[in-house]
Amino acid sequence: MNILKKLDRHFEEYFVIGAFSMMIIFVSLQVFFRYVLNSSLIWSEELTRYLFIWQIFFGASLSIRDDSHLKVDIIYMVFPKYTKAIKIISYSLFLVFSLVVFWQGLQLVQSILFVKKQLTPTMGIPMGVVYSILPLGTLLMSIRLVQRIVKTLKGSQEES
Repeated sequence: MNILKKLDRHFEEYFVIGAFSMMIIFVSLQVFFRYVLNSSLIWSEELTRYLFIWQIFFGASLSIRDDSHLKVDIIYMVFPKYTKAIKIISYSLFLVFSLVVFWQGLQLVQSILFVKKQLTPTMGIPMGVVYSILPLGTLLMSIRLVQRIVKTLKGSQEES
């Protein structure tokens, strides 16, 4: 159970740190190969771009988990009595949006994997694998939004 709690608390952080570290390594290798060895790694730029996109989705989930995403705080100042209700409404609207994007992303990935069978230009991996961050990331965001709604309803002290 301790492992599940640790994973729940740090999953996105581990991924973002790992992806960022890999991006630094791949870009550094590309610079070394290009300017020192006068050669080029054809896959490093593409892989770095895909890691960056995946990192953005995991970072969005992380910001939902920590309640650090952008928001308009003036609404809470104007209506201080309704802060809890406003949060629940905004989280719920965001959840609906995330679930719609999840569903549409799932259909897109299925189309790319099974109908178009498109591959990435240099690495030759299925584009569906790259695009799978869309349903995966929005599903993770949806889980974090449900956690936020539950914490807000309970009136948890972690709410800020």
